[in-house]
Amino acid sequence: MLQEEGNKWRGYIRKAGMIGLMLLLILPHMLMNPVSEVFADEADYDILDVGGTITIVKYLGTDTDVNIPEQIQGKDVTAIADQAFMGLKLDKVTIPGTVTTIGMGAFMGCELDAVILNEGLIEIGLMAFAGNEMENVDIPGTVTTIAEGAFSQGSLKTVTLREGLKTIKDKAFWDNEIRSVHIPEGVEVIGEEAFIDNKLEEATLPGTIISIGKKAFIGEDGKNNIRTLTLQAGLSSIGESAFKDNLLESVRIPGSVSVIEKEAFMGNVLEAVILDEGVEEIGEHAFAQNKLEEVVIPSTVNLIATSAFFQNEITTLTLPNSVRTIGDASFAFNPLIEIRVYNDELVFGMFPFFQAPPATPGDITLFGHSGSTTEQYAIAIGYTFQILEDSGSTDCGENTDFSCVINENDTITITGYTGSDTDVLIPDTIDGKAVTIIGEDAFTGKQLIAVEIPYGVTSIEKQAFSANDLTSVTIISYNASIEGSAFEGNQTNPADLTLYGCFGSAAETHANDKGYSFQESSKAECLEMILTPSETNPTNQDITISVSVNKLQESIRELKWAEGSKDLVDFQAGDGDGVTDNRFTVSENGTYTVYVKDKKGNEKIERIGINNIDKSLLIIQVQIGDGETITLHAYGSDSIQQLKQKIHDTAGIATEKQKISFGGNVLEDGRTLADYNILNQTTLQLVVLSTDASPDPVWGVYIPSSDISLDRFEAIVDGENRLPFDRAQFEYDLGDTEAETVEIIVKTHHPMAKIALDGEAFADKKTWHLNEGKNMIDIVIFAENGDEKTYSITVNRLAKVPFTDIAGHWAESYIKKTYWERLFYGYSDQSFRPDEPISRMEVTSLFVRLLELDEQKQVPFSDVQSIGKDSMEELEKAYAIGMVKGYPDQTFNPFADVSRAHLALIFYRTYDKVNGTPYEPRQLAYFSDTAGYDQETQNAIAMLVEIKIAEGSDGNFRPDDQATRAQAAKMFVKFKEVLGRLENK
Repeated sequence: MLQEEGNKWRGYIRKAGMIGLMLLLILPHMLMNPVSEVFADEADYDILDVGGTITIVKYLGTDTDVNIPEQIQGKDVTAIADQAFMGLKLDKVTIPGTVTTIGMGAFMGCELDAVILNEGLIEIGLMAFAGNEMENVDIPGTVTTIAEGAFSQGSLKTVTLREGLKTIKDKAFWDNEIRSVHIPEGVEVIGEEAFIDNKLEEATLPGTIISIGKKAFIGEDGKNNIRTLTLQAGLSSIGESAFKDNLLESVRIPGSVSVIEKEAFMGNVLEAVILDEGVEEIGEHAFAQNKLEEVVIPSTVNLIATSAFFQNEITTLTLPNSVRTIGDASFAFNPLIEIRVYNDELVFGMFPFFQAPPATPGDITLFGHSGSTTEQYAIAIGYTFQILEDSGSTDCGENTDFSCVINENDTITITGYTGSDTDVLIPDTIDGKAVTIIGEDAFTGKQLIAVEIPYGVTSIEKQAFSANDLTSVTIISYNASIEGSAFEGNQTNPADLTLYGCFGSAAETHANDKGYSFQESSKAECLEMILTPSETNPTNQDITISVSVNKLQESIRELKWAEGSKDLVDFQAGDGDGVTDNRFTVSENGTYTVYVKDKKGNEKIERIGINNIDKSLLIIQVQIGDGETITLHAYGSDSIQQLKQKIHDTAGIATEKQKISFGGNVLEDGRTLADYNILNQTTLQLVVLSTDASPDPVWGVYIPSSDISLDRFEAIVDGENRLPFDRAQFEYDLGDTEAETVEIIVKTHHPMAKIALDGEAFADKKTWHLNEGKNMIDIVIFAENGDEKTYSITVNRLAKVPFTDIAGHWAESYIKKTYWERLFYGYSDQSFRPDEPISRMEVTSLFVRLLELDEQKQVPFSDVQSIGKDSMEELEKAYAIGMVKGYPDQTFNPFADVSRAHLALIFYRTYDKVNGTPYEPRQLAYFSDTAGYDQETQNAIAMLVEIKIAEGSDGNFRPDDQATRAQAAKMFVKFKEVLGRLENK
């Protein structure tokens, strides 16, 4: 019977992407029922065939429960056109995974109660589902963009957004009934008024967000009443009125937010606000009309704008040294009593501390330094003034044991230690500022035994650690300067104090001078390298990169360079060319990696990006009369008008006053530099015409060019051009990449032709940021006369593989492929554990994910209670269709390993079912350790060898060894390729 079903097996493989059967026989007693196909009534749709795929233009049917087909006329349905279903009375619509784009207003006003969107969808267009009645929607993780008003004016109560989404545009969910929203990691932009007029009470925003648009979550007229808000580190901008008029009681602003815009949190009920180090500006009315009793201004804030904290309940206030300006009424209508100001030159706006009568200025005390603007302001207004008691050194940082001062370059000098620990780790930063200096006597007499000084410290001053009991000092920086008395008075015998650092460093020199012991530290940065290009401006010449290493030449064992972004493992494997005389020369743009290894085995790499080489660039000189000569960058295709504009931009000479000549010929407008054979390093002559000079007569009528041809078209991915430009070809597929960007390089033949990418004009080069999944990039060339031609580029950005333990592993590429197929997810600690055995439960889970099984049935097994909820669901799905039956004693043994021989049998039997006949190996005696196995197992192992799925080692297959996760990943990838070849037959 199974042989008779051969064609059905092939049909199933076609639908499942040729991967669904690989594990059909992974466990005993598996059973799979035949699948019947249902075809849609293709007459229900008005369609458009676009490049071999189908766009649905209009729905002609009468069903109110619409299941859009994956294919029409044997071609994938990939798009729903603008307004295709608009205004139709529908109850439910299911959109298949083949559809990548839903157009503008496609389902607008359809009164839909339910929408099912599937993985594969990328973009939801403008107003696509506006004005419907569904109460929930689940946006699949392949969607990258939700356009303006896409789900506006509806009845949504819940919305599920998944990782993969990048942009939520203006008013995307305007006017619904959503009560809670969790924005997933990866979203970068939330547009203006995106969630306005909802019923939100809770919102969680990730650190990937770059900006939150104006009024995005505003509670105007009581629509939103957000009580709980979580903002993650990484957020960089909170827009105007973004959370105005909600019911927030507390909020923490991460330090990644540099500017809090106007009215961002105005009109809430805030009782607590935490501003992390990193916030720089607090905008107008940002926290006005709340219930704050105190606020700590971080030492990174420099501007507090007009009415920023207007009408709160703040009684005491400290303005750190970083605050340079406070705006009009910035803290007005607060019951302020004491204000401490540390910036001696603070600029005061009008009435920043104004209080309503009967309060008087005398009720407020301003603390500041003598002679400061604070003292002057207090006297002028009538506030009480007192001198700050501090003398520059203050306790610094939240809950630290250090006193410090802020240096002029906004770094920290530690001036004292107030703690009791005798083993001290000095921090890299305090209050977000780098610790760079250990001040004089800072740790004197503190009974210290050991201390570690971080990399950023550049100076250790006199007696900084004197009169302690130090036996161990670790100095991580190679070049930190150390005063002679820095460690005096610790040990009677200087050799009992050991300095740990780098050989050849200032620490070793100091130890030798003072008689201290010295050892190299594994923590120290003992090998440093600086790469310097010979030219950073645009050039048409090769660039020499100088390599500076912080060690003597005789202590260096290897110094090599390689093109591309390399890792240590690449050089350890023999990659790279030797660096001669501490320099090497490159002739192309790209990333270059330099590797150094010293004779003690320390290794380091540094990378440098070169992007200023352009071999077609002309560097020409223009002599202006008998005076100065200017240097310009140009191209042979530049028009004379463009050259004149460059002269204007450089020397300020109006284009109509320029008369340029070369070799006795006047350069005429409408021609190019190439027309005059102007080459690199040519000198042109420029005469500046007087204002009353008459222009030369121009005869005839100028006809704009229709030339839209290209001289150059490239797409740079990972430093390589993937676009094989053919002037007769207008569509290009760059394939798969892990890169986050692609650099588009376009050079038009005609100088007046224009280039646009995604509606934005650009010249020559543009970097395009890739979203995960399929990216479609349209480059439009506009001729001078308005004619246009579109070049389309498709590139698929693969998801970032999170596994931290596969770099350099022999199976790294196979593991990545299985991750991209959504089969292996790894472990919660982001490991893959490639060399661990694969278990029966893991294999079962793999099978279920392959076939995307949904139906569940309770299992009778007595030993699976500890496998976890997700694994239990997958086991129940496998059991529901008879794929697993377990053992006679009602156990499943989920954690049992799978041997290499067993895995070989799986592939062999699956091949039989797919091909209709068993594989017949050319020979059996490939390995000496398989002779004792039955005929079927020997055939299976021989098949793996002959179709290049697996191989042995040292003449053995090791059939009883447990199959590892890495081996399974490789076998799966290879077997999928075999199934593909069978299908092509």
